[in-house]
This record gives sequence, structure tokens and C-alpha cells, in this order.
Amino acid sequence: MPPTRGRPTPAPDAALATTGRVLRVEPEGELRTLAAAVAEARPGDRVIVPAGVHPGPIELGVPLILEGEPGAIIDGADENALRIAADAVVRRVTLRRTGLRNRYVVRVRAGHARLEDCTIMGAGGAAVGVTDEGRLTIQGGRIQGGQAAGLFVTDLGQAILADCEIQDAGLSGVEVAGQGRVRARRCQIHDNAGAGVLAREAGHVDLDGVEVFSNDNAGLSIKDSASGRVVRSLFREGRASGLFVRSRGEVRVEDSRFVQNRLAGVEIGDRATPVLRRNTLSGGLGTGIFIHDDAKPRIEGNVLQGQALAAIEVTTRAEPVLRGNRIEGGDGGGIFLHDQAGGLVEDNEIVGTARASVLVRDPGTAPRVVRNVLRGGGQSGLHVLQGAAGTYTENRITDHRGHGIEVVAAAPSLEGNTVRGNAGYGVAYFEAAAGRLGHNALEGNAAGTLRLEGADPARLERADGPTP
Repeated sequence: MPPTRGRPTPAPDAALATTGRVLRVEPEGELRTLAAAVAEARPGDRVIVPAGVHPGPIELGVPLILEGEPGAIIDGADENALRIAADAVVRRVTLRRTGLRNRYVVRVRAGHARLEDCTIMGAGGAAVGVTDEGRLTIQGGRIQGGQAAGLFVTDLGQAILADCEIQDAGLSGVEVAGQGRVRARRCQIHDNAGAGVLAREAGHVDLDGVEVFSNDNAGLSIKDSASGRVVRSLFREGRASGLFVRSRGEVRVEDSRFVQNRLAGVEIGDRATPVLRRNTLSGGLGTGIFIHDDAKPRIEGNVLQGQALAAIEVTTRAEPVLRGNRIEGGDGGGIFLHDQAGGLVEDNEIVGTARASVLVRDPGTAPRVVRNVLRGGGQSGLHVLQGAAGTYTENRITDHRGHGIEVVAAAPSLEGNTVRGNAGYGVAYFEAAAGRLGHNALEGNAAGTLRLEGADPARLERADGPTP
């Protein structure tokens, strides 16, 4: 039976060598080199690698254990350090290359290899490559450096990472392409020159409890019909976005945190369809969630706190479902929709933003905004302007420093909203504004109930007037 999509098959039993012989590399003995000891090994044998530098490439073509003593190093120079095509286990060995040719330090092309508590140091090319039908489990240890990715998985390759660290790669820390699969648990991926994790070309990643930080590009990038699953992970202090999904990418992100990323906490574009649920985005230096270019994500039950710009921005024909989110504070507004954005904004709570709680702008922008609570913003609660439309029903808009609802040269439909305790009017129209004004409860607004002087009476449909 083929492996399930996104779930690499389990590692081989680490006890495979318990019934075999123990072979030791001894400069004065029969097995004077590591290559000689490996060539002598039979399935199930254990090869002891003493301290010192052992030249590669070492070919592991039978099931065995390669076990390093303190200070054991395999150096591939200008070639691979290890080439694995069997169910081999490698423990406590430093694997490196010093040459700059485009070669992996470790290449797995068949079998299911396991690297335990190894240090892998890249030079030219990616540090670790899993290709063809190879499978690899990395338990503990560190992958560091290299001019390309730290770990590259492609073709039908699969990799499982647990309790390891990947850093300082010349490109992405982890890259998965083709039909490759990567599953990572409790790892740290940081300070890479590309993305922390990149999935492309139908590759798949599964992250659980992973900490991704201080990478030059997105913490996690999903593109070109790639897919992913992320739970209980942290994306922080990236020099770009925490998560970037585009080009029909699909990913489900749940119960994770995005903290102090330089661009968006999450960016979604180009027909991507991710699902984000129960995540926390805080302290971002840009927009919390930026959705654009025909994307159709579902953003549900998230908390967004203290963003420098809008908590959620939707633009260029994107049609998200924004449901049940809480937006708190921040120097920008709550939700900003513009440039032909649409979608559904439903059952969200937006509290204490510096600007408008919901801002809708531009011709062709026509969302459905339903049953939201907008409270205590620094400007108007709902601001619709510059040719925008849309339907706004059953929202509760209170305690803003501006108007409850402000309409400027736009034509929204307002029905069944409760607008109370705002510093300006309940509803205020400006610059030949139009649309439909249905039954709304407008109470206790400081400047008055309704300002119609700026409305275009020929284009404003008023159904029995507001309920005072």
C-alpha cells in the first residue's frame, strides 16, 4: 500500500543491528579505513567509527548501524560524505563537506535511513538530499550551512524530522518539491537565507510544535499547488511574512502563533485556498493577514493583536470567509477591503483599533458584513467610501470616536444594524453617497441619529427610515 499523502512511513527498527557483528575501524588492524569496514559489513552489523576525520564518500548499501565515538567525522571533501540506499542507522557522527561543488553532504535515494544526533555541515549544494524513493528520519542533531537548502526532499522522497535544528542555509532551511513529503516535530528552523520551510510543485509539509524564526524570507512558503498542515507551531521575528501561501497552495494552520514578523503575519495570494483556525497573530510590523489576487481562504476563530497596519487586509478580487475572529488594538484599522475585494465578514469582534473598525473602499468592492461587533475604534466604526458597495446587516457598532457608519461617495446597503454611543452621527452620508438605508437602531450617538445632507436623494433608497 502506498504511503498516505503527507504522512511519511515510520522509520526502520533501530535495533536492526543487535544480532549482527561489531566491526571497528582500527588503523593498525584489519579494517584500517571506514570504507573498508563498511564494505566488509553484512546486514545487521554495527560499525564503530572512532574519533578523527574519515574520508568519504561512504556508501551504505546494506542495513547496518554506523555509530560514532566522540570526535568522529566523515568528510566528503568535494563529493558526498554519505550515500545511503538501505535501511541504515547513523549515530553521533559529524558529516561534512569542505568542497564547493554542488553536492549533498548526505544523499538518501532508497531504503529508509535514520540519522540520530548527527551534525551535518553543508558547503556547496544542499546539506541533505532525499531523492528518488528514499526515506529519511532525522532524530536530534543539527543541519547547518550550505549554499542551497538545509534539507531538500524531492521525487517520491519522504523525511521525518524530530527534535532537530536547521540553520544558516544559503536558501531555505527545508525545501520539498515534486511529490516529496516532510513531517517535522519539535524542531527549530532559523536564520536561513531563504524561507524557513518551502513547499512547491505539489510537495507536502506537516509541522507540529515547530519553531520557525529569523529567516530572510517567509517562515513557511506554500506555492505551486503544494500543500501542508501546521499545528501548535510558532513563526516569529521573520524578515518577511510568517506564512506565505500562493499559486493555488493549500494549507491548514491551527493553534499556532505568528509574532513580530516584519511584513504580514500571514500573506495569501494568487488563488490560494488555505484554512486558518484558532491562531494568534501579535505584534506584527505590517498587516496581520494580507489576502489578495483571487485568494479564497477561510479565516476562522483567530485572535489578532497589536498590528502596525490593518489587522486583516483584503484586496484585488480576493473573496475570503472571515468568521469568528477577534481583533484587538493596533495602530491601524480592523478589516480593510479594497480594489474589488469581496467575501464574507461574519461574527467577528473588533475592539479598540486606532482607525476604522471596518474600512471598505473602491468600485467593485462589495463584501457581505454580517453580525459583527465593532467597538471603541479611533475613527468611524464602519467606513464605506469611493465607489464601494456591499451589504451590512445585523452589526453592532458602538463607542467609536467618529461616526458609527460613515458613507462617502459609495452605495452600501445597511439593514438591521445597531449603532450606539458613537461620538459622531449614527449614520453619516457625504459626497453624493447612495445605496439602501433600511431599518437600523441608531441610539445615543453624540452628533445625532442621521446625517443625510451629503446623500444623493435620487439614488438613496430608504425603507421607512431609521428606527430612533
